[in-house]
Amino acid sequence: IQTSAEKGAETSIWAATASELEKVSGKTFAKKREASSADIAHDEEVQDKLWDWTLITLRGQPD
Repeated sequence: IQTSAEKGAETSIWAATASELEKVSGKTFAKKREASSADIAHDEEVQDKLWDWTLITLRGQPD
């Protein structure tokens, strides 16, 4: 699947600038429509592991 940078950024730019989304928070969008996030995104254990990995990657240690 190949997408141009412009096409790939389209939904992100739209979501960041659309007046109708001004008070919307915590939603996922794809192709300028609200989309469901993957089930794994709601798994707190996975979230904690990702957070620790991010801290280790950025500063060499977890919290």
